[in-house]
Amino acid sequence: MAALLSTEDAELEAEPLADRISEAKTRSRQLWPKALFLFVLAAILTAVAWREAATGTAARWTAQLVGQDHSSDQALETEPELGDDTIELASSRRRRRRNRRRNRRRRTALKSGMLAIANNARRRRNWGDDKDLTACHGDCNWELKQTGDSYLTRDNCPNELKCFRWGVPPGCSGKALSGWGYCYADQHTVLMIVSKKRSRTDLEILLSHAETPRSVDMIAVSKENLAWHLNRALNVESSAQRTALTAHGRRRVGSYKHVVIQEYIRIPVYRSDRRRNAGKEWEESKNSVVELDKMIRERGGQTVLFQTWASIDAFDEEMPTIKESYRRYQSALTRRRRVQYSPLIAPVGYAYLLWKKERPDQFLDLWESDLSHESELARYYTALVFYQTITGDTCVGLPGPVDMKLSSKDTQLLQELAHKAVLDTLAEEEEWQLKLLEEDR
Repeated sequence: MAALLSTEDAELEAEPLADRISEAKTRSRQLWPKALFLFVLAAILTAVAWREAATGTAARWTAQLVGQDHSSDQALETEPELGDDTIELASSRRRRRRNRRRNRRRRTALKSGMLAIANNARRRRNWGDDKDLTACHGDCNWELKQTGDSYLTRDNCPNELKCFRWGVPPGCSGKALSGWGYCYADQHTVLMIVSKKRSRTDLEILLSHAETPRSVDMIAVSKENLAWHLNRALNVESSAQRTALTAHGRRRVGSYKHVVIQEYIRIPVYRSDRRRNAGKEWEESKNSVVELDKMIRERGGQTVLFQTWASIDAFDEEMPTIKESYRRYQSALTRRRRVQYSPLIAPVGYAYLLWKKERPDQFLDLWESDLSHESELARYYTALVFYQTITGDTCVGLPGPVDMKLSSKDTQLLQELAHKAVLDTLAEEEEWQLKLLEEDR
């Protein structure tokens, strides 16, 4: 027997070390699932304990509230029911805090006589629906709708409300979200009836810095004259012109404080042109301006004549004729006896001439490479002229353009030239009025 035991011990001692290591690894692989199971079980038991503790705490809070004040039963019924989960308790607390903040803002707004801003779903911008949109509510549509060569303001604010997208609109209080539009009551909205999509965004940005901020609506149709717009306002029931300039249409858009009208760019030059039908088109243009001005005044607005520019090749030669043509437009609309009324002239063409004299080597920078469409520089420049013409306030000191980089020196030069163009035009208007008074005598 002793000999047999000694033989087994010798065999064990001779067993390779690698086999022992392999056996140990096998045992460890068999044990780790059991360890993991025990860890998960402990975690579940801990979570259950926490839930029971939280439920007991919520129950004690509810009992204390009911016991302290029985008059708050109705308020407690309107609160969301406390569940068995701490997540639901946290969400209820967040909801109550949010409602308290909203009510606080509303109370502050009511004391100040203004409405608090409210933010609806951002997806509303892609909808034409005005549901849930009221004063100081957003997000409303403000983009231009393009159909072929025409552009039309797409505004889904109900009734006569307008869409303001440059911060907190007048009459509202709170914090506006960047890039959002909010409906508001605007009695100073500007309407532009023009031949191309000109300077609307730049003008709205500048007007947002005015003492009385306002919105800008636009009807832009390429290669059409004012006679065409007048015909649509009088005879086409569903046209944007009829809706904007008359009391008819699918919905009211309110009365515009200023209406900018632009004649086809070559017609003001035809006054002195001897080509066939040039004089006829000029006379038709004058009659159309008179009828449009009548419609604008009947709606409580004032006409702004968009003075266009000459052709690039004959700029210096044609600009005096264009300036004289717009004076004749203005004379045809001016009422000098019982009612003192005179339309405004936005001297964009004259401002271009001043830029040409100041920067002759950069004159073509006012156009894009096709020499047909205005550049970003020209759009900002034009907006400066419109701003001072419409508001009567100086455009010097306004912010620079947002769609291009422009040095502070060039920005100041553009503002000073636009300021000079408007002042010179007003001075010429006074001389013209004196001349007309002498002729009446």
